[in-house]
Amino acid sequence: MAIPDRDNRLFSRLVSLRRHLIKCDECREARTALSMDRMCRDGKLLTVTAADEFDDIISLRSKALSRGDELVYPCPDTAAHGKSYALSVKPCHMVAVQDGLF
Repeated sequence: MAIPDRDNRLFSRLVSLRRHLIKCDECREARTALSMDRMCRDGKLLTVTAADEFDDIISLRSKALSRGDELVYPCPDTAAHGKSYALSVKPCHMVAVQDGLF
């Protein structure tokens, strides 16, 4: 399935970016100074790829919302998980309704 793969890729990219930003002295200093120019090449690449993955999820969400179909979210209260979850959570199209689990 394409959607879980995108979730996994974004999560993987964010984890790699976080690890790099913690370990790389050059990127840590650039982050403190708020200067992308001071970041190392790997740090810049990880930042851009994570941003690309996030953009993919946002575009999927925009397309789903513009269709006007019934949408369901993994957690109905998206605000309960903070702003980043509310922005990046992917809507799912409802295809059937079931009274119980089994």
